[in-house]
Amino acid sequence: AVVSTQSTGDPNKKSEEKIKDSEESSSEEDEDSEEEFMNTLRTGPVDMVDPDLRLLLQACRPLLQSRNSAVVMQVAQMFYHCAPESEIIHVVKALIRLLKGKRE
Repeated sequence: AVVSTQSTGDPNKKSEEKIKDSEESSSEEDEDSEEEFMNTLRTGPVDMVDPDLRLLLQACRPLLQSRNSAVVMQVAQMFYHCAPESEIIHVVKALIRLLKGKRE
């Protein structure tokens, strides 16, 4: 006697099970990608700066050595609003130099 491995049930039932399985796997993938996104938000990108912004920051850095305090203040504001935290050290040095100098 030959034993059949197929069930005699409804053929649509198998396709419904396949759909449920694929939905579960896609929801697991969504959860994984959401978890990765949340980890990125928590840790933050590491100095990921647009190339144009990087060029602007590099071009303005020499202006921090200006003798004109207004120029230094404006460049400091630009760094404060646009630069990553690792670039702020350059601004701090220039602002301390202004504090030690003559009052304008």
